[in-house]
Amino acid sequence: MVERQELVSGIASAVEQAKFQEKHKKKRLLPVLAIAIIALIAAFFLIQQGPIFPPPLGSCENGIQDAAEEGVDCGGMCFRQCLSPEQAASETFAKPFSMADVAVGPKGRIYIADKARNRLMIYDNSLNYLRNIGEQNFESGGTGDYLFDSPLSVAVAADGKIFVSQRFPENVKVYDGKVQFLENIEPDAEAYGHLVSVASAPDGRLAVVESNKKAVFVVGADKQVRQLSLGLGNPVAVDFGPDGRLFVVDDSAHKVKIFDSELRDAGEIGSGKGNTNTALNYPTDVAIDPAGNIVVADKGNGRVQIFSPQGNYVSSLPIEQGLLPEKLDIGSTGMIVVAFTANNRLAIYSPSLVLESELLGSSFSGLSYAQFKPRCIAVAPDGRVFASEQQSSRVVVLDSEFNFLAKLGEGTGTGNYQFNEPMYLAADSEGNLYVSDSLNNRVQVFDSSLKHVATLGGSKGPGTNQLNGPMGVAVDSTGRIFVVDRGNQRVQIFGPSFEYLGSLLASAGLSFDEITIIAVDEADNIYLGKYSDSPDVKFFVYNSLLEYEGSIDLSGQFNETTGISAMGGRIVFTAGESYKVGLIDSGTGQVIKSAGKQGTGNAEFGWLTDAAFLPDGRILVADFENQRLQLFDSQLRFIRVVDGGADSLVETSS
Repeated sequence: MVERQELVSGIASAVEQAKFQEKHKKKRLLPVLAIAIIALIAAFFLIQQGPIFPPPLGSCENGIQDAAEEGVDCGGMCFRQCLSPEQAASETFAKPFSMADVAVGPKGRIYIADKARNRLMIYDNSLNYLRNIGEQNFESGGTGDYLFDSPLSVAVAADGKIFVSQRFPENVKVYDGKVQFLENIEPDAEAYGHLVSVASAPDGRLAVVESNKKAVFVVGADKQVRQLSLGLGNPVAVDFGPDGRLFVVDDSAHKVKIFDSELRDAGEIGSGKGNTNTALNYPTDVAIDPAGNIVVADKGNGRVQIFSPQGNYVSSLPIEQGLLPEKLDIGSTGMIVVAFTANNRLAIYSPSLVLESELLGSSFSGLSYAQFKPRCIAVAPDGRVFASEQQSSRVVVLDSEFNFLAKLGEGTGTGNYQFNEPMYLAADSEGNLYVSDSLNNRVQVFDSSLKHVATLGGSKGPGTNQLNGPMGVAVDSTGRIFVVDRGNQRVQIFGPSFEYLGSLLASAGLSFDEITIIAVDEADNIYLGKYSDSPDVKFFVYNSLLEYEGSIDLSGQFNETTGISAMGGRIVFTAGESYKVGLIDSGTGQVIKSAGKQGTGNAEFGWLTDAAFLPDGRILVADFENQRLQLFDSQLRFIRVVDGGADSLVETSS
């Protein structure tokens, strides 16, 4: 009986306690709900103020509904990336396409200026993708606070401030460590889009290279600007050391010039052009580690050299053969980040110079916005394909299966590895590449690993070793280099060691007016063609002794010859205004076959500009207006399209 009373009493007590807790639970919920509402309101206003780092996926990068953002509600009022999680994981958005520069922040974050995609890309110190700023497409950038138009360089200060120089407009955008926009700095009102490098000093100064004036502008914390041009030939990159010294890469002198904190001459690194430990060969960047060691991207030699604070050689980074280091930076821990721009690769090295991780840029064929506009093409003996992009001032390199390998040049410039409307190309028996850099009045020569080895011409004029708008280029079996010097109505000839040999002038009764294209066959016969929009189509033929042999007359059959290649007793040529590619028997001069018509389908052309034989006899045609290459068999039967789209690797039968 007592036990039952105790049980009933216990149950009653439990019921009363439950009623008490329920009564007071409502009272406790009120302040919790109030705090939650306040937090939501605060978060709303924070989001309106700008991006929080890192941003949530699915939010907007800018107020523009880009093509990449179709189907995503941007709202038009926010600043972050309009990406779905699937898009953010794709290489189009998470991998760089053109690494114009690289920088390391105080927390080890890595920043890449992706020039072609008009964006700043941010990764953690393990190369995990975090976010983009300014995601745009290939055709144009933007002018807003969080948009870029051809970003050229990036630097990050010790306090986390981010500096991005861009081509249009010619200024430096400044952000805080949370990527909040702060201001625009315009070091030179007449920069003309050549702010190619930017660096931040410990004392708050900013150095900017203006390559057009071949000068360095130093902006003080008070915004006062000083111009530094003492003894500079062609400055291409800058960095500050922890002691305030300024280091300037002068690629034409093959040296790194040093200035003290008062910008007085304080010496130099490099004994001149060469490949010894103390020499440099067209260096492209410099960075100073926390101990004051000087690290130089020696692109021409395919290496990264490390010098002591006093300028003595210390060591080199272990770099795979064929890679071309172009840009680099060093973190506060001594971590070295190197961008191999031409190879579309980025690598991280430990302070002990051990390769720790790599990031491969987006593949050529995987970019839905790749504006691939091949102007002229050449094929190496190993099957690699070189395609010049006149409007983008670069040369794209594809392997024998037409997969992207590398690119040379990114934006107009006058330095080595830069072009101003590159046109015709040639590849010799060793795989060396010759690029007719037309508006720079020169031909640049690269070896099979894409290292710059020589420049032919370089100044405009009619003199020896001068060029005036060079166009076609070809190399014979002895190594002689033939350059169509169109503005001077002649063909310049150089030897295997790039020495000037003489000029080929028009034979009696002939005119080299409008001569543009050239090809050389295995017997060293030379074929010259005019580039004109008339039906007067002829190819002039010279033998290996430079004697005129006659002409191949196709007048009335085709209109506007734009490209030519010769191999195996056959000549392939393109007729732009006729929208055709043709095959000629070089012995008889008779047309074997032609193919093509105007259009966008298979074996149809917008405006075809060049053709080349592959080693196996197949024919590759540059379909410029349709932004693609078309592949034909040896009998001019269509095989497939090669372009920048995702379907470019799909075989198609005619």
